[in-house]
This record gives sequence, C-alpha cells and structure tokens, in this order.
Amino acid sequence: MVKNMMPARASGGPRSELRRIAGKTKTQTKDAVDVLDNLPKLLVHDLARALHDGGDGHEPRVLEVPVMAREHRGDEHEHGREDGVPAERARDLVEQVLPRLTAWASSMLTLLRVVALDEAIQNAGEPIPEAIVEDVHAELRIIFEFLGVNPDSNERPNLPPLPPPILCTDRLECIRCPPNETRRSLRRREPPKEVRVLTSNLEWRNAQLFVAHCVVCNSEYYPDSYTYATPATGRRQVLEYSPAFFRISKHGLWAERRVALAQERTLVRFRAGWSNFADWINDQLPHRPRITHRQSRRLFLEHFSRRLLIAHLKQESFSLPAHASAAVLAEHVRREIGANGGVLPSAFDHGCTQCTHVKRYHADLIREGFVQDGQGGVGVAGIDEPDLNAGELPAAHAAPLPEGLPPAPAAQQEPEQGETRGYVRMAVMDGKTVTHRKCALDDCRGPLMDFRSGRFCEDHIALGNICGIMPCGEPVHSPGALTCGREDHKACALSVASKPRHAQLRKATCLFSALTFLLWATLQVMWLYTPSVPRQLTA
Repeated sequence: MVKNMMPARASGGPRSELRRIAGKTKTQTKDAVDVLDNLPKLLVHDLARALHDGGDGHEPRVLEVPVMAREHRGDEHEHGREDGVPAERARDLVEQVLPRLTAWASSMLTLLRVVALDEAIQNAGEPIPEAIVEDVHAELRIIFEFLGVNPDSNERPNLPPLPPPILCTDRLECIRCPPNETRRSLRRREPPKEVRVLTSNLEWRNAQLFVAHCVVCNSEYYPDSYTYATPATGRRQVLEYSPAFFRISKHGLWAERRVALAQERTLVRFRAGWSNFADWINDQLPHRPRITHRQSRRLFLEHFSRRLLIAHLKQESFSLPAHASAAVLAEHVRREIGANGGVLPSAFDHGCTQCTHVKRYHADLIREGFVQDGQGGVGVAGIDEPDLNAGELPAAHAAPLPEGLPPAPAAQQEPEQGETRGYVRMAVMDGKTVTHRKCALDDCRGPLMDFRSGRFCEDHIALGNICGIMPCGEPVHSPGALTCGREDHKACALSVASKPRHAQLRKATCLFSALTFLLWATLQVMWLYTPSVPRQLTA
C-alpha cells in the first residue's frame, strides 16, 4: 500500500528548480532555498506554476493547485521565465504551503514516521518511505483547509454535516434458512425509505431505512424485528431483543434505544408514565413534530415487552402477527407471560436499591443490632443503620406512655415457615382514576380485562351482563347497565353511584362558603383602615 502512495518525481533537486524559476542570483533565493531543503520535488513544481502568470493576465493561487499524489506530466520546462521572482514572494508562498514548525506539527511528523515504519515492517522489510512522510506532513495545510481547520485560530471549525443515520438489521444471513443453504445472505429488494428518528439528544433527524430480504424464504428483516411467512396464519413477526432503534409509529417515526432507557429511568425514579414523559420530551424539542402520547406508549410497550419476555425466558418462542399495533403487542405479551398474574418466581428472592427492598422483620432488626432493650424502630434492610444516639437519651426526660400503649408498635416477629419474604406490587396509573383494582367478585383477585370501564376479570367477564344485586341473577335491563329492570334494584344502584357526586357537591358548597366569608372579612378590614369612609354610614 505504501508503494502505491508514492507520487511521481520530477528531475532535478529543489534548489536547482527554485534557482531556475526565481533567477540566477544565489543570494536572492538563499532564504527560500533554506526553507525548501526538505521540500518534495512534486511540491516545488506546484510552487513553480504559482510563481508566474499563466499568460492570461491572472495569477493562480498556490493552495488551489492539487498537490496530493499527482503524476508527473513531463511539463517541467514550461514552468518559469527568465526574468526572475523576488525572494520575499517565494518565501511567502512557501510558508503558505508548509505547516508552521510548531511542537504540534513536529509531533505529527513523528507520528507519520512511526506509521510509515510500521507499514514498512508489514511490507517485508522495505525501506522506510521517508519521502511519503514528508509529503503528507508538507500537505497538512491543505488538509486543514479541506477540513475547515484554521491552525492560527482557537475557534471551533465548521465541521461538515453529519451523514443521515442508517436504520437496518445487524444480521447478514437469514436465521430461518438451514445452514447448508447457499443463498442465505440477505439482499436489498427495495430502495431505502425516508424516515425520521428521535435521537438521544432529543432532536429529530432524517434517516434512511433499509429492509433486508431473504430470497429463499421471503423473510424481511427490520432494525427491531423480522417477519416470515407461514401457510396457516399468514406473516408472523419475531422481535429483536437488542435493537438500536424502535419503531414508534407506522408513519415513519423511530426512536433510539437510549430514549427508551431514559423513559425507563423516569418511570423508576420519578414514577412518570408515558404521557408525562411525552410532555417532557415535547418541552425539550425545539422543532416539530411533537411526540404524541400514543407514540410514547408504543415506545414504552416495545421496550418493556422485550424486558419482560427475557425475564420470563420467553424470547425464543414469542411471536405475533406482522406489523401489529401496540394493543395487539400488549395482548400477546400478557397472554405469553400472564400465568399467575405475570409474577416471576425469582422476584420473591430478589431485592436491591434499584427496584424493591426486602421486607425486614423484627427478628432481623434484633440480629442486626437495630433493636436494643426492647426499643427500636422500622427501617429498610441494608440501608438504615442503627441510631446509636437514640439510646443515649436519658429516660427521665421522656414523657410517660399512656396506659395500655405498648412501648413499641406491633411488628411481625419473623417470616412464617415456608413462605417467602413480602414484596410490593406497584403500578403507575399516570394520573388516571381507576375505579376497580381487581375483579368485582369477592372470591376472585384476578386482574381486570378493561381498566377503564370494566369490573370483572377474563374468567368472570360474563357476569357483566347479569344484575349486580346478589343473588338476583337476572340479565341487565340494557347494555352497560348494572342491574336488572326491577325498580328497587335500579334505585339501589343509583344511590351507590350518586354518593361520590353528593360528596363533591358538599365540598364545593363548603368552598363557596369559605370564599364568601373571606371576601366579607376583607371588606371589613378595608373599611376599618380607610379614613375617607364616614363611620356613621354603617349604623
């Protein structure tokens, strides 16, 4: 590779070339020749072209002449004239081409020599290409101009625009075809599509979406999933569990994985749901489009569905219809991991500061030294340390406890035999009011099918069409009603439903009365401290 980088050289050395161009007086070109001692011959030819007019009335610029890897064209006799050029001008042109001999430039030259030495060693001991090193070092100024870097300025250069992100699968071969298939490599069947990506910097960027295709089984691979054809159920979709991007809308909107991780952190730390997270992102976005609550919900489901499937070891067997909506994805995930309410058996034995704390019993407090002489408090295992100052307070200054009050609150002494430690189930409802938390049947604790308007779980959903007054058993008088057509049952349901309304009405009445009293008191104070109001008018 080094030999291919060697440019063609012109005949003659740099000193003779510059003398022939600038004139025959040695003292006139002495300074310029000293600067050009190590200048490559190729660069001297470019300097010679720049020192003279081209005969058309204008003078070319030195830095506009391409000097990297030019082949010798054999026109070295057309460079100059015999009338001579001032040495000051030649020196200025040389300084424009050569980089300044600063410590940084010397370090660059040393680095280039080291790279060339390594390259020579790899090429079976060829000589060190010192001329190539000097060529690259001499042309650093042109490289600077190409990159927009000014060595004389401390300002940040204007970098070229970033290329658009490329959204494609990480796979190179189809994983559904057998290993002995010779045409497993994925192909691009359609041109790329223009999409928009929400980056981790909270800005929208235009991107290119490539869909890979298998010519054998007609599978299609996307950045976050792949689809395949089945004879019975049509096309199915399998999730990728470590994608760099998630699709959050069917209209060409994607989001980086780090945005989903930020949403997870806001859920754990701030208890913020997807709608609040979307509002927070929209506050940071300088330009449209705004991310909607539905798109934020889709990002939430895409990320946490994968987390749950991996935790339940269901990632290998899970699939769903191709290009399904967020509701269909959530339904299939619940169906896949919905055994026992989706509880992980291993979660009962786990506790850390990142998710939940292990319940601490009274026996644990005594064993850790938190409870001394029958006195103690409550705390979190592994976090709260014993408060030694609490036991040093004199008991004489403490107020006596009321009769019948124990010195410490009742606490469970130790976990029951054969049972795991307690845990807390937490659900973020995102500010929504949920009327029922479980199935309305007393003996059932299953989750509701519809948290918005449902009352029963999936097993007892048929009871929604039967009168809610036990043990009537008659069908409801109209769809969505709670009772049958009997007047006493309808009146009972109406009284139960009107209790919250009466409470709100009483609260509003009390608030109005309080505001009226405050207004009257304010007017009285203003009258007392205003001298322009005659007192006898109030009689």
